[in-house]
Amino acid sequence: MVDPVPDLEQRLQALDHSRSFIVQAPAGSGKTELLIQRFLVLLAHVDQPEAIVAITFTRKAAAEMRHRVLAAFQRASGPEPTAPHEKQLWKLAQKALAQNNKQNWRLTKHPARLRMQTIDSLCAMLVKQMPWVSRMGAGLPPEEDARHLYRRAARRTLALLDAAGTPRAVAEALSRLLSHLDNNAGTIERLLSTMLGTREQWLRHVKNPAAPAMLREEMESARIHVVTCALERLVAAFPEQFKANTLELARFAANNLQNNGRASTIVACYELSNFPDATIESLPVWLGFAEIFLTTAGLRRKRLNKNQGFPPGKAGHAAKEQWKDIELDATVITLLHELRILPRARFEDGQWTVLASLMVLLPVAVDQLRLVFQEQRCADFAEIAIGAQAALGSDAEPTNLANTLDCPIQHLLIDEFQDTSQSQFDLLTRLIRDWRPGDGRTVFLVGDPMQSIYSFREAEVGLYLQARKAGIGVVKLDPITLVTNFRSSPVIVEWVNQTFCDAFPDSEDAFTGAVTYERSIPFRADFSASAVLVHPFLAATFETEAERVVSIIDEAHAQRPRETVAVLVLARSHLAHIVPALRRSGKKFRAVEIEALGERPVVRDLMALTHALLHPGNRVAWLSILRAPWCGLTLKDLEALVSDERDISIWDLLQHPARQERLSSDGSARIDRLVLILCDALTQRGRLPV
Repeated sequence: MVDPVPDLEQRLQALDHSRSFIVQAPAGSGKTELLIQRFLVLLAHVDQPEAIVAITFTRKAAAEMRHRVLAAFQRASGPEPTAPHEKQLWKLAQKALAQNNKQNWRLTKHPARLRMQTIDSLCAMLVKQMPWVSRMGAGLPPEEDARHLYRRAARRTLALLDAAGTPRAVAEALSRLLSHLDNNAGTIERLLSTMLGTREQWLRHVKNPAAPAMLREEMESARIHVVTCALERLVAAFPEQFKANTLELARFAANNLQNNGRASTIVACYELSNFPDATIESLPVWLGFAEIFLTTAGLRRKRLNKNQGFPPGKAGHAAKEQWKDIELDATVITLLHELRILPRARFEDGQWTVLASLMVLLPVAVDQLRLVFQEQRCADFAEIAIGAQAALGSDAEPTNLANTLDCPIQHLLIDEFQDTSQSQFDLLTRLIRDWRPGDGRTVFLVGDPMQSIYSFREAEVGLYLQARKAGIGVVKLDPITLVTNFRSSPVIVEWVNQTFCDAFPDSEDAFTGAVTYERSIPFRADFSASAVLVHPFLAATFETEAERVVSIIDEAHAQRPRETVAVLVLARSHLAHIVPALRRSGKKFRAVEIEALGERPVVRDLMALTHALLHPGNRVAWLSILRAPWCGLTLKDLEALVSDERDISIWDLLQHPARQERLSSDGSARIDRLVLILCDALTQRGRLPV
């Protein structure tokens, strides 16, 4: 008898084709299978397959989803399976296949009608539908790496300083920015180029540079909100029983520093009467507390001295003893230290002058970039996304694109929704702007806020929390949380539950992107004695660690010879010793985008051989091929061959009888073989391609 799936009811609920859902699907919960099932359900209820659009994160994921739908069709033509989950998919595929046959879609012969695509391909489709409104003409092909185009646009923006007809505001902004950066035009070019590469993150904020006062107020308001939220968490976490003692010690330290004329953030606690609250005015006091309790690195101080306002003597000694009795947990220490890196609430006038200049220049740089795109007949993905938003229009002036597509979208499925950016969220909101509750059109979002890792790319997990709470546009979403883990053993699932429940915040916060941990329930019943083992190498050398990694792999292969092993590291540099150790042990491995092809010994030897054949005077290349495995000349023979002769090419030395007499018998034999081969190759130099 098969154990029931703990969240089976929620999974069946998610297949209701008339309702919209947002599904939280942790790792190993079978979210791709659920997406496939939902897609099959919708196929059975639409008139055209193009009415369903499934958006995935990568082209590979889109291709996999399409392949799995077609595979389900193929299995539906056979007998009914016995496994419960396979039986469910089989039944759904049969209904979808029946609709396929009824409507004569012929999806198995025309799988491209299954609209499973990335957000970038969706944007490209929207742009092509509205070439005039999107301002991209018939559509420009995407440029994978547009950094050279960003630099060209930045250079043209700088050239506007001396160009005739440049608006005065733009010229003045360029002058102020040049003055701020010591007239270093190269630095400005690099900064503008970098900003152009991320313009989808800031372009919507600088569309109205004529209202800098309003923008400054909004930005400062946002900074105040961030600081206030951090202070609220700190006030709530600070232990109540130590507030009075902390207040007394802060006043003591501040008075000593003030009287001795010492500059310190602790002086903000001078004449402090009440324990600080969570208002922005209390920030200097909290920074003073951080200086009293924490080192620069954010660790709890082990001792105090006169620099913190605790001088030697009886009074200072008593205060230090009182300070030692104050116990602050890791949460309070972390929150105190984080205050130091938070932005100040207000901009200084000089700072804002530079920012205001950028507000003027950035839209100009974007215009220059668009001209470059038109000249080069290409565009980056950000430009295509911006064009797609323009094709859909604004709320004030909407276009009718959503209803004039070849087949209007009726059902939208989005995978990895936790990694959605604000610009993508705005695009989706515009796409379903005209939808109404109960009109049969649905949105199905799948994601896991615990796995949001693309904040550097403007992905905001807060958007997931916002959508779960308020929906997208007029579409309200019923939340579903999956808890079953089909992938890992119970021991691993329980270890993850225990480890990560303390690593996540206790409450959610859409503004800061704080998410709580959701425990998983294992479906598998194969208990193992030890699933998670820790091998600490705190004081060992990197070579020792690499050797241990190889031995762990050997042990794993001995127990399960057919399974693969993954080695995960935080950065590529951490593989500097592990990769050579794996190679020495004779293990075959893949290091995609980690081990550079040009750094492999065989490639470096081939490059040296190429350079030597192209230029007989390339001394370094010739020395390299003499040491390469195909020759292997010893260092002693190498010195005997080339010493005292820097003006003669090594190829000529190899054929000089007197030089060959200096070599050992083994070295002479190696050189004779090498010269025979290279002589034939050099005679073809200039006659054959490289």
